Amino acid sequence: MKYNETIFELLAKQFEIAKIDEARQGSVVQLVDKAIAPDKKSFPNRVLIVACSTIAGLALAIFWVCFPKRFALRAKIRGTVSS
Repeated sequence: MKYNETIFELLAKQFEIAKIDEARQGSVVQLVDKAIAPDKKSFPNRVLIVACSTIAGLALAIFWVCFPKRFALRAKIRGTVSS
């Protein structure tokens, strides 16, 4: 119990010294100019991303509809091989 009290007293003294040192140093905060919104967005181009994603999704869906047996056969073969 005496050991814990001694450690507590030492830590309390160090804490007080640290608080005093911090008060002497003053403020560490730096002031920065206000942010200004850009006139024009540079990146990412949302229209291009949406258009490419839509085209890729449509192409994948058309491929999936036109060749469903091929995907079913591959899934069946993979299921029997891994079992």
